[in-house]
Amino acid sequence: MEAWVHRDGKIYYMSFSTGVADGDIEVVGKTDKNGTIIKFYPDASIFKITTNFDYKTIRNRMRQQAYLTKGIKLTLNDERPGGQNYKFYFE
Repeated sequence: MEAWVHRDGKIYYMSFSTGVADGDIEVVGKTDKNGTIIKFYPDASIFKITTNFDYKTIRNRMRQQAYLTKGIKLTLNDERPGGQNYKFYFE
């Protein structure tokens, strides 16, 4: 998992492998935005049953969360072959 946090004019970055931080949080740039980006690849050593998630379920949950949280922008990118991408934003 990788996380980028845009806050207070800085971009903070941290990554994790098998649930353990790969290192300390780092400042990796400057920004005029606020928000968080999460990039996640399922690890078969943690998800024992499957690493194949139901895209429709995740998409619907993200749409619901965007609708219920004023002003939040959510983007879902399926990087598998033939995967789809969606963006959700509601006033």
